[in-house]
Amino acid sequence: MKALYLESSAVVAWLFGETSGSKVVKAMDEAEIVVTSRLTIVEAERAIHRAIGQRLIKDASAHKLRGLLARERSKWITMGLTEAS
Repeated sequence: MKALYLESSAVVAWLFGETSGSKVVKAMDEAEIVVTSRLTIVEAERAIHRAIGQRLIKDASAHKLRGLLARERSKWITMGLTEAS
């Protein structure tokens, strides 16, 4: 079974169509299981928010990115954050 852990910079690269984003898409397509953390989701959402604030994208584009993230993450296993013991 091929599992993939997606970290924040990979998710942001994929969402924003950065050069390395194509490698992320390939890895996601090849993985049987995709795992990420709740922190990665929060950081991706913050990247979208920052892009709006910096006027790099418009609200309509942000809405599309959030929809894409929501659709894909529904297929992923998302690990919660816990306090270290």
